This record gives sequence, structure tokens and C-alpha cells, in this order.
Amino acid sequence: MMQLVNSFDNLVLVNQSPFSNDEGRMAFIDIAKGIGIIIVLFSHVCGFMVKWASPFFIPLFFVTSGFCTNHLVKISQKVKKLIVPYFFFTLVLFLIYRSFRPVDFVGVFYSRWCLYPLDHNDNIFLLQSGNGPLWFLPAMFMSFYLYSFVQKCKSSIGVLLMLISYVIISYSLSFLPILLPWSLDTAFLMAIFIYCGVKIRASWLYLKNWCFLFGVCTTYIILLNYCGYEVNLSVRQYGNSLFLLLPTALVGSLLCLGFSCLIEKSVFGKFFSELGRNSLPIFCLHMPFISLWGYLMWVFQLNLSSIMNGILCVLFIIAFTYPIAILYNKFISKFINILPTYFLPLL
Repeated sequence: MMQLVNSFDNLVLVNQSPFSNDEGRMAFIDIAKGIGIIIVLFSHVCGFMVKWASPFFIPLFFVTSGFCTNHLVKISQKVKKLIVPYFFFTLVLFLIYRSFRPVDFVGVFYSRWCLYPLDHNDNIFLLQSGNGPLWFLPAMFMSFYLYSFVQKCKSSIGVLLMLISYVIISYSLSFLPILLPWSLDTAFLMAIFIYCGVKIRASWLYLKNWCFLFGVCTTYIILLNYCGYEVNLSVRQYGNSLFLLLPTALVGSLLCLGFSCLIEKSVFGKFFSELGRNSLPIFCLHMPFISLWGYLMWVFQLNLSSIMNGILCVLFIIAFTYPIAILYNKFISKFINILPTYFLPLL
């Protein structure tokens, strides 16, 4: 059994597989993450272009993390890989936006974009200093924490009962009038995506089969029609139904993984792989560059179509965040990951 070490920004395969490259990384997982990052960028720049992907592009990251989890979850490792970067990038964004209002600090510790669901008339918006996307890191942390209880189940029946209880809890919490801190109301659902990623790994060879991919694509189109396009896990929007979102998100994630396998050796595969390898800083720092792009459009009075503006803006973001991501992964991440060893000796 191959052993995998999982982190959001570095997925390392210890024993080589047919899908791993010379560095021991699972190339198609990096590609899938790179595609996911591109969709995230478009969703924030020109959302209508990626409406078709709304049910799966966030679950995809949980599925790929589960795919690369073949060990008991250690909370101390998740603190280093998720929570420490969360506070580090929050500080960076606070300094960039020079925003130190009380609501900003409340938002950091509550870690939700707003307090109420989006359809609330008098909503309170929290993560408004370019750190809106950072809700994802505490959400993944809580999801892994909940998934660790699934790992402790001794039997298949126990696992099944735990997963069913997670679905019931997710459905029950969807009726709450507020969004819970650290995505506690959606973390149960996302823990299921992690579990599904673990199970997908057992049959990963099917991902490179054209017939399988065609069937998955057809199934996704059918499910999307029923699930709907209005999915946003950051604010607990599940489309037409949480129960329809589950299969739609999983099938969409399979589609992305299968497509990633097929383009692995191509130029596009190498491009997406590089983005996936450096996805964490790109994910956390892209909002300031969206603002900068908008300012440049205003200064130069450029009148572009929505699609062209979206494409150029995404390329602009990548051009600036990718070098920053390289610098972060080579130097800064090693420094900040040492910090928890001084504060969390008991974990």
C-alpha cells in the first residue's frame, strides 16, 4: 500500500505509481488542483463563465485531499498546514488593505464571509479585507477533524452510520438562521467529500479510461440539471438540494480527476500542474490583484467584454501570484510551520 503525505500545497507520493513524476508527486492530482484554482479565480472575476462548475470546484479540493490521505489524521499537522497559513495570510492582507477595524478582527476568528445566509436583508459582512477566500482553510481543518472520527470507526457498519449521521447533521444545520464559525455547519458535509476521496483512490485506474470519463461527463450534465447552479459552500448554498449536491459534486470531481489524467503529459497538464503545486498562496492572495486589475482598467479606460476582461484578469493574477507562491513554498512556509512547535506541544 502506497503511503501518502497530504497537505493543501504539497502532495507527495512516497512510493512511485504510474501517475507520479520524477519527484514522487502525483501529477494528475496537482493538475486537478490547478484546474480548481483556475475555476476559483474565474468565479471571483467573471462568475457566469464557470457556473457549470459551481457544484464541484470547492468539493474537488476536499476529494483530492482525501485521495492523498492514507494515514490517521494528526491535528497538529493540520494546524501547521492550514491554521498557521490562515493567520499568516490574514496578516499579510490586513497590511495590504490597511484595514484594522473591529469587524475585521471578528471576521478573522469567525472565519465566514458574512454572518447570515446571502438572502438575509440586513447581513453583516466579515471577511472584507481581501481575505474572503481564506474561510476555506479553517473549513478544511474542521472537515479533517470530523473525518478523524470516521477513521476511528472499527467496522464498515460504524463508518456507514457515521456518514449517515453527518448527512443528517448537515441537513439539519442548513436551516440555521446564521452561518456558524469555522464552517461548522458545512464541515460535516465536506468531511464526507474527504472520505469519498479516500475511497476513490482504491479505483483510480478507471480515471484514465475514455469510456469511464464519457459516462461521468454525461452523468454530471444530468445531475447538474437537477442540482442547479446556485452552489456556494462558503455561505451554505447547496443549490436545489443538499442531497442532490452530494452526488453532483462527487461526479464533477471524478470528471476533473479523469480529465487531469488524460492531459497529464501535455503542455496544458504541465501548466495546471505548476499551478496546483503552488495553489495555496495563489488561492490566498488573488483578491488584491483583482482589485489592482480593476484599478488599471479604470486608469486606462479600457472597455473590454466581460469574457475578455475575465480571461486577462485571471492571467494577470497568475503572473503576479505564481512567483510569490514559489517564494512562499521555498522559504516562508518552512519558517512559519516551525511556529506551532512552540505553542502546541500537546497536540
